[in-house]
Amino acid sequence: MSELPDKAVNSGSSSSGYNDHTDSLAFFNGQEALDLSNFAAAANNFTLLIERHPHDPQYHWLRARAYCGMRAWHLCREDCEQAIQLGMSMPQVIELRSLAAAEEVKVTSGAPLERPEMLALVSLRQKYRLRSLLLSADEHLAEGDYLAVLSLVNLAERLLEPADSSGDLGFSIGLIRVRACIGAGKSGEALEVIDFYVKHAHLARREDFAAKFKALRSHLF
Repeated sequence: MSELPDKAVNSGSSSSGYNDHTDSLAFFNGQEALDLSNFAAAANNFTLLIERHPHDPQYHWLRARAYCGMRAWHLCREDCEQAIQLGMSMPQVIELRSLAAAEEVKVTSGAPLERPEMLALVSLRQKYRLRSLLLSADEHLAEGDYLAVLSLVNLAERLLEPADSSGDLGFSIGLIRVRACIGAGKSGEALEVIDFYVKHAHLARREDFAAKFKALRSHLF
């Protein structure tokens, strides 16, 4: 296969995400990973950006390049097509779409994932989507939009895999829910959530999170 297509193509439109610290960090990390041929890390960073800015074609194009490096042809082609649909019909994008489509034909049918490690990538994409939701929830929390926070938390809880319920993601969701309940004046509900997570944290031997929930409870009295 020939070398990867050129760096990011200028689509002619500026992305507002570049002004946000989180977006800038994800963009920088993604570009750096792409330059270092760390394609899985690049795809993860660009996935975070796509979750936050789904209509920006540049991020789909960048993730397509990462998928190209992973030889994940189906995903590469889909991102190229999405970038084109969103207005980035540059020659480099069309060329990569054609390459991915041709390589996809060569892949043995019957397996939706081109390589075994793609299963791990799908799981990582799910986690990045959760982190994106939590970032958005934090932003709404800072703005005092507690109903929006609770809506995002409800979605995050549905997406959370059981294996992650005792990890950082699971407890972080709980902390955000408690803060939103307190901000919305739902002290009773906040206490119920705190009691649940304190017990859960002790059982999971996560005393660090148990202490955080107890600290929130102390603010209610």
